Amino acid sequence: MSNIQILEPFTYEEVSRVFTEASKEKRKISVRGLDSNRLKMDADEVLSLRNIKGILEFSEADQYVKVRAGTSFEELQSFLFSKGYMIPHMYWGSVGGLFSLNLPSPYSTWFGLPKDILLGATISTGLGEIIRSGGVTTKFSSGYKIWKVLSGSLGKLGVYLDVTIKVIKRPESIKVVKVDPKDSFKLAVSGKRPWGVICDSLSEEIQCYAVFGGFKDAVNEVTRDYSESTKGMPFLKSTFILNSRLGDELTLLSRVRGLAFLGTGTILADREVPLRLTRSFEILKKALDPASVLV
Repeated sequence: MSNIQILEPFTYEEVSRVFTEASKEKRKISVRGLDSNRLKMDADEVLSLRNIKGILEFSEADQYVKVRAGTSFEELQSFLFSKGYMIPHMYWGSVGGLFSLNLPSPYSTWFGLPKDILLGATISTGLGEIIRSGGVTTKFSSGYKIWKVLSGSLGKLGVYLDVTIKVIKRPESIKVVKVDPKDSFKLAVSGKRPWGVICDSLSEEIQCYAVFGGFKDAVNEVTRDYSESTKGMPFLKSTFILNSRLGDELTLLSRVRGLAFLGTGTILADREVPLRLTRSFEILKKALDPASVLV
C-alpha cells in the first residue's frame, strides 16, 4: 500500500478526470471512503473520497437528505438526530461506502437494505462520465435506476459522488429485547412489526434480539412479554455477506460465525466469502467500466 499513489480530489470534475485518464492508460483504481473497510484488491492507485464531503440539502417536508459520498455516516446521523430525524440504519464508515457495500443492519427486517432508502445519486462511471439520476421522493421514476444498480457492487461498476436518502422521524423510543431463538423468525414476520430481529453466533450459543421503535407507550406494550437487553444489539464490523432463503437464516448461521438478519435472507459473516459475479454484473461492467479501471 505504501508504494501506491493516493489521489484525494476535491471536486466531481477531478474525480472524472482521474477515471478518464486511467481508462485511456489502462490503470487500475481502488476507491476508498474513510478507509474503514479496506477490501483486498490489486490497484495502481487509490482514489480517496474523504474530501468529497458535506451535507448538501435537507428537507423536512419531503423527508430526505442529500449528502456527498465522503461524509461520515455517524456525522450525518448526528446531524439528523439534531433535527429530530434519522436514517434507519447502522454503519461505521462513509455514506458512499454504506451504499456501495449495501450491508444489512439491525433495522433491516423492517426497513430493508441501504439501497431501499436510496432515492437518487450522482455517480462517476469508470469512463469518467458524471451521471445524475433519481429524485427526492420514493414515487419518483425516470429512466434506468443506475443509482440502485451500483448499490452492493463494491465500487466496481461506478462511484457514488453524492446520494439522496430517505429519512424518517426519530421515534420517541427505541428498545432492544432478548428473544428465544426458536420464536425469532415468527416474530420477525409478525404483526408486531419489529424494526429488526437479529441472531448472532459469535459466542458459544446462538442468541437473538429484536428492536422496536415508535411511541414509548406502544413500544412498552409490544415488548411487555420480553426482557430488555442490557447490552443492546450485537454488532459486527464486516463486509462479508452470505445469502440464504427467507426463513433459513438460522440454519446457515449454525454453520458460520456471524449475524443473521431474519426476514432478509442475509448473514454478515466474520470471515471472507468468495465473490461470485453474475452475468448481469459482467454486462454492466462492460457498459460502465469497459477498461476495468475500477477494482
